[in-house]
Amino acid sequence: MSQLYGASSPAVIKPGLWFDLGGSTLDFKNTPGWEGTEKPCLSDPEFARLLERVVDFHTRQHSLGLLKLDFANLYCHRGYGEESSLTVLEKIADALKGVCDKARSGNPAMVILAFNVFSRVEMIESTTLYNDAYAVSPWWLLWFDALYSGDPRPSELPSVTFLRDSVITYQDHVFRGFVRSWLPSNAIDDCGTIVGKTSTIYYLGAEGLTDSWILNIMRGAHSPTFYGDLRLLSENGRRFLVGSLRFMHENEAILANTKPVLGVPGRGEVYGYLASQGDLNLVTVVNPGLYPQSFLLSVASQTPRDALQRLVFSNGGHAQEDVQPADGVLQGRLIPGQIRIYAL
Repeated sequence: MSQLYGASSPAVIKPGLWFDLGGSTLDFKNTPGWEGTEKPCLSDPEFARLLERVVDFHTRQHSLGLLKLDFANLYCHRGYGEESSLTVLEKIADALKGVCDKARSGNPAMVILAFNVFSRVEMIESTTLYNDAYAVSPWWLLWFDALYSGDPRPSELPSVTFLRDSVITYQDHVFRGFVRSWLPSNAIDDCGTIVGKTSTIYYLGAEGLTDSWILNIMRGAHSPTFYGDLRLLSENGRRFLVGSLRFMHENEAILANTKPVLGVPGRGEVYGYLASQGDLNLVTVVNPGLYPQSFLLSVASQTPRDALQRLVFSNGGHAQEDVQPADGVLQGRLIPGQIRIYAL
């Protein structure tokens, strides 16, 4: 992993490390001199100290700039009569805090990301559980810069358009669950856009690239992230990435104030995002349902007399709608799979 630093000056690539905290591929039982648990477990002081030393070494010796902690086992225990419990979770949380503190003592600008299994798995496994549980604890943000909302997969809600649309519905549904859990949008890693001919992205290639990418921007997440094979992009796809990134940078301050609006994605309801700053509003609306649906959104309680409204993006083609007067109420009708972005 790597991270790019620098703005006007040339970018500097600094290394990152990706740790599997669940121990799915690591075993200590044949390690000479090791007295801790056979599998990595942060409730074991020996393993916690080892991880701290590793992070400290690479931070000081190799200018470590990013740390990714993945597949956490938050209830593992040392096997000395302990049972998985809240007490064990607190021990592991304290150990994680120690690792993060050690990393930032060597590099105060260290970016630390929490990935899989820091959230409530039972919530993210099904889009039907939106109201049953908060997805993740916001207290993790005391130590981490962002939390991962989970790997992409199709939603339980079928799509009448493309498989990628069902994957997008799932991403939006879980993202909304993280916002509902009091995480700010810019602290949620929404998995970005994956393009490839592998099982990781269900062999979709570049299908639905523009839909996935534009929502990666309009959710207000910490940054749009592209994973995969750039060679699969058409010339139009590459131009779209460039143009949408320019749009994002021009509206960076507005997108920093983004919140979910309208319905719940996993229920097939029209949903969207509202980004606001001063008199300017950017509204994204999406229909994940199986049939056309109407929407109505009150954007502002007080609308200037000379307010204007324009459709700036539609995945049905280039936005052709002329600028027209706005009255603070946005309404329309979307066909299944349709995405629109309005500027007011």
